[in-house]
Amino acid sequence: MTPRFFRHGELPLVVIALVAERPMHGYEIMGELARLFGPRYQPSPGSVYPAIDALEAEGLIEGEPSDGKTIYRATRSGDEALAARSHALAALELRTGTRLARRDSLDPVLARFSARTVSTPVR
Repeated sequence: MTPRFFRHGELPLVVIALVAERPMHGYEIMGELARLFGPRYQPSPGSVYPAIDALEAEGLIEGEPSDGKTIYRATRSGDEALAARSHALAALELRTGTRLARRDSLDPVLARFSARTVSTPVR
């Protein structure tokens, strides 16, 4: 059996990070996931849309109909949840070599540094 690419809670966290960066519809989210994590991870509607639905039910993202599609964006609660889990996002970025966080702040850089120093054994 192939190990799961995302650990518990990481896919929803990545989805929030993506729509916090810029609003997008479901297939755009899937395309970004494939671009960022492929070929090691190939998103499917059966994993991405349930994550979107759960995030929307929790009030962390919101969808707005537009031209026959639903465009998702992070809510204030989603932004707060993302900030509260910055260490988990930094650990994911470190593990996968992918950058997801907003580039207009030093917080993601500091979180990745902190994740690296916590995971690096002392010699």
